[in-house]
Amino acid sequence: MQTLKELVKLVEKEMNRQQYNVKTIKVYRREWERLIEYAEGAEISHFTSELGEKFLMDVHGIDWRDPFSNPAYQRDQVNVRRRPIAVLSQFQIHGTFLRNDYYSDNKVKTIFSGLMDEYVIHCKKRYNAEKTILYKERAVTRFMLFIEGKGVVAFETITPEHISDYVKTFIHAGKRTVATQLGELRMFLRFAHEKGYVQKDLSCVVPQLNSRRSNELPTIWSEEEIQRILSVVDRSNAEGKRSYAIYMLVINYGLRNSDICNLRFENIDWNSNKIFIIQDKTKEPLILPLRPDIGEAIIDYMKYGRPKIDLPYIFIRHHAPYDKVSNFYHILRRDMNLAGVKFEPHQKKGLHTLRFTLASKMLAENVPIETISSVLGHKTIHSTKIYLSVDLQHLRDCALNPEEVFENV
Repeated sequence: MQTLKELVKLVEKEMNRQQYNVKTIKVYRREWERLIEYAEGAEISHFTSELGEKFLMDVHGIDWRDPFSNPAYQRDQVNVRRRPIAVLSQFQIHGTFLRNDYYSDNKVKTIFSGLMDEYVIHCKKRYNAEKTILYKERAVTRFMLFIEGKGVVAFETITPEHISDYVKTFIHAGKRTVATQLGELRMFLRFAHEKGYVQKDLSCVVPQLNSRRSNELPTIWSEEEIQRILSVVDRSNAEGKRSYAIYMLVINYGLRNSDICNLRFENIDWNSNKIFIIQDKTKEPLILPLRPDIGEAIIDYMKYGRPKIDLPYIFIRHHAPYDKVSNFYHILRRDMNLAGVKFEPHQKKGLHTLRFTLASKMLAENVPIETISSVLGHKTIHSTKIYLSVDLQHLRDCALNPEEVFENV
C-alpha cells in the first residue's frame, strides 16, 4: 500500500496524463501539501477517506457529507478544497479518477478520440441538438479516460468488469446524474458494437436507473419564506442589488437559471415594458410584461451595482475573470442560511425551487394550466403537470369520502 506521499505523486502523474492544466495541478499540490503536514502532525503516513474527511473539517471547517452548508465559503471555494481530497480517494480505490471539469470548453483527447469523432457525426445525423451532443461527448470522454487509466489500450478488450468499476465511481453522485450518465454510456456502447469496435454488446451490462422527475415532489416555498429571503438581501451593495433583481425575476416570472444568466440588454424593451427572450432550453420565444418593481430592481443594479465591463449580459460576475453569472446556487444557500429558511436534506434547494413555487401559487389561484405552461415557457402542458402533485387544495377536492365509498359494502 502506497504512503500518502507516494499516492500524491501517482495522482499527479495521472493528472498530467489526463491533460490537466498546469495551474490546476499547482492548486491541487498546494492542498496536498497541507494534507501531508496535517497527517505528519497526527503521525499518519497512509491516506484513508477518514483522514481526508477529518482534514477538511479540522483545517477548513467543511463537512464532507454536507459540503455547502458552511455559509463562509462559496461553492467554488469549497470545491477547490474538497476536490483534491476526492481524487486521492478515487485513485486509491480505482487506480484512476474522473475529470471534474464537466463544463469546461476544453476537449480532452484520448487514444479513442477517433471513435468519439465518429460517434459525434452519428449524433449529428440523428439531429441531436448541439448542447445534447456536447453533453454526450463529455460523458463518453470521461468513460474513455477512466478505462485508459485502467490500462485499456484497445476498445475490443473492454470487459464487463471495466463497466462495473466505472459505475462504482458514481457512488456519491445524485440519482439523476447517475441515470443520465449511464444512459449516455449505454447508447455509446451500443453504437460501438454496431460499428464493430466490440464483438459483444456491452450496453446490456450497464445498469438502468429510473429517475424520472415525476417520481419527485418539487420543493415549494411559503410566502413568508419568500419575504424572508428578500428581506435579508443587502441592497446597499453591488452583489445584493444583483441578487435582489435575480430573485424578483424568478419569484414573479419563474425564469430558468440559464435564461437569467443569458439575459442581455437587448432582451428588455424599456419603451414597451416587455422582456423578450429565446429560451435556452426549448429555443422557443417568450414575451413577458416588465413590472415596474422588477424594472426598478434591474435599473438599480445596472446603474449602481454592475461593474462597468463591456459585456452584453445584464448579470455578470463581480470579480475577474468577468463573464456572465453562471451559477447562483451558493448565493441562494448563503441567503437561506441568513434568513433561517431550512428544507429537509432530500429536498432540492436551488434557484429552480422558486420557479416551482410560482407554478404552485398560480395553481392555487385557479389559473388554467395552459396559462401556467405559457408563463413558464413549457413546450407542452405535459411538462407543467408535475406541479399538480403539489396542488394540495385541489387534490383534497378530488379525494373520495370513505363513508360514501363503503356505504353499500
